[in-house]
Amino acid sequence: MVTIYDVAKEAGVSHTTVSRVLNRKKSGISISEETRKKVREAAARLNYTPSRAARNLSTGQTNCFCFLLCDRLFTNLYYYSLLKVVEEELSKRGMGLIFAIYKEDEELPPMLKERAVDGILVTGRVTQKIVSTIKGTNIPFIVLGTMADKEYEVNQVQSDVKDDVMTMYSYLLGYGHQEIAYLTDYKEELLIQKVVDGCKLAYEQYNLKPRLHLLKTNVRDPYTVIDEILSEHKEITALIIQSHFVSAFSNFVRERGLDIPDKVSVIMCNDESLDNAQRTYFNHLPGGSKEMGEEGVKSLIELSRGRMGKMNITIPKQISQGHTVKKILVK
Repeated sequence: MVTIYDVAKEAGVSHTTVSRVLNRKKSGISISEETRKKVREAAARLNYTPSRAARNLSTGQTNCFCFLLCDRLFTNLYYYSLLKVVEEELSKRGMGLIFAIYKEDEELPPMLKERAVDGILVTGRVTQKIVSTIKGTNIPFIVLGTMADKEYEVNQVQSDVKDDVMTMYSYLLGYGHQEIAYLTDYKEELLIQKVVDGCKLAYEQYNLKPRLHLLKTNVRDPYTVIDEILSEHKEITALIIQSHFVSAFSNFVRERGLDIPDKVSVIMCNDESLDNAQRTYFNHLPGGSKEMGEEGVKSLIELSRGRMGKMNITIPKQISQGHTVKKILVK
């Protein structure tokens, strides 16, 4: 295997000069362009590539980052999609990724306690306690998504739940729908409050009383909840449903012969659980995992290199048109 000493001998310079040239290491020593050219040509002739380990030692950086999923199931396709984007973005830059699942009552993964990564992307059910624990590592980190228990001053890339909910309700209200049911598996108080606030703001825009009694949170059996709410509230003309309920909803529609959108209009919240045909069929609000992952990687690299201070970025969204929302006459 070709080493830095072989390159130094070939170029007729010291190995420290080779290290400074190939690793772009800053120092107070001036190296002429002629010497730099000799080193690069010698390295090319010998087909020498600096090892990642050696480069990390010379820069004090690992060029490796952690994707930390907190208290959420990886079977949720939103997090799978987000992880995939993060891995692709780091790979483009020649950087590595470590994936770990964490709960706030557990010990942090060893690579975080040992500072074996340059930065952390934290997502899932992120609480104030988790943020405080990660702060103790002194590793730069960014929260991807909304805090679960309370607002907290933290570096963050998110799509705001309140804005998302307001966007979906406003869209349906603009098409004449007023009796709108919303189904989500959110169980955290902060997230539920954001849903309520988004609902209220949308109805207030139309000088209408918000239908808070049609909000269903902490949904675990979507098929049953859809059945119950449509049976108990015949006035409902539209549904907002989280996209990972799409299978249960599709089964309900098929088994009950529910006419979409003539009987009930539908917006899917987030699209990571939808296949390509479903993305075309359903009106939906994109989950934003691609934009969030791209912005998260870019910002975390800048943060870990000391080129960025505090930041809080919100990913804008708009409804993607499909075939499941019908305009109705306002009575």
